[in-house]
Amino acid sequence: MQRQNALWRCKIESFVVRSVNGVLIRLTQERWRHILVRHPETEPYRDRVLDAVKDPDFVAKGLHGELKAAKLFIDLPMGPRYLVVVYREVGARDGFIITARLGSGVSNLIKGGVVWRRK
Repeated sequence: MQRQNALWRCKIESFVVRSVNGVLIRLTQERWRHILVRHPETEPYRDRVLDAVKDPDFVAKGLHGELKAAKLFIDLPMGPRYLVVVYREVGARDGFIITARLGSGVSNLIKGGVVWRRK
């Protein structure tokens, strides 16, 4: 079980975590660069992006089949913020992170419905 929540680093310079559904979700260097261009405030939080996927407060369904993991971090310099990570599960064993951002609210996030919530 310890390995299930472990963070793996692949040879192709990507990081992999398991989603709440047990699917391996990749964060490649290319995707991380994309996130930093669009949301530079996330730069110091790569590990927290991965943590939001493997241990979110809740996961919402996106409008186009993607999933949105949200986790509240209260110790950020700008005050409490949700880290929202958008990812896609391609199959039962593979998926990838699309983007990530920090936000103060999540009301617009749950339009597609909450599919998983921390107990």
